[in-house]
Amino acid sequence: MSGPLSRYEGLALILFGIGLIVLAATRFVRTEQLLDDEETHSAGGVRAELLLSAALALIVAGFSTYLALG
Repeated sequence: MSGPLSRYEGLALILFGIGLIVLAATRFVRTEQLLDDEETHSAGGVRAELLLSAALALIVAGFSTYLALG
């Protein structure tokens, strides 16, 4: 698993993980504020979650393939 790109792949995964944590924290705070509000809100923005889930699944599949074949 030591190659010229291994260092950059690990860095990319770390940065992607940090980005996911920041995104999750901001969405958590937003959801908390919406729950505290007395008004009824619609559940919009499902497309972003689907795209993020698909991107994460592709990254995991690619990394798993890399580990299996490399």
